[in-house]
Amino acid sequence: MNTPRRDPRAGFTLIEVMVVAMIVVALTSVTLASNRENPHRLVYHEAQQIRADVTEAVSASEARGGDALLVAIATVRSRVGGSLVATADTVGIREADVMGRERTSLNAGVQWGAGSAIAGPLGDATNGGPVPRLVRCSAGRGCNVGVRGTATYYVTHARDASAVAAVVLTPDGVAHLYRYIPNVASWSTEAAR
Repeated sequence: MNTPRRDPRAGFTLIEVMVVAMIVVALTSVTLASNRENPHRLVYHEAQQIRADVTEAVSASEARGGDALLVAIATVRSRVGGSLVATADTVGIREADVMGRERTSLNAGVQWGAGSAIAGPLGDATNGGPVPRLVRCSAGRGCNVGVRGTATYYVTHARDASAVAAVVLTPDGVAHLYRYIPNVASWSTEAAR
């Protein structure tokens, strides 16, 4: 039987092009699905944003010679989540004066709380109460972080309690960022800003 030979310069058949296209679509969908919503990544990025907001407000208060006011709000419109108002203003700024200002809402799926972390990054118990509602940092006098010595903002994921990060504000106004590592129940840190 004499089968006609295909000219190697003729190009691809429609079936070959469709098979390659299906493989590309399958690989793209797998990649997008794996990157779509990694709870640990979402929580860590949220903590990075909180640290940036806090650091910016504290730095602005020092530059202006005024106060930075950090107000954490636990719920937004009766759903789990929350927001943070981090602002710098004149000396003696009141909480009521900043409540109408722009606040940074936590991303979808992220909420205040320590999740499955039993101990905080500094060894303290995480069940010590809700997120610090109000922290005032005054230029030249540092931050009023309360009796615990630091103000810790824990964020976790609503569907994955092992995804936890923390921003620890010290009395001198430095914000440290920590990521919870659930398999070893410990914290890793990133350099303070």
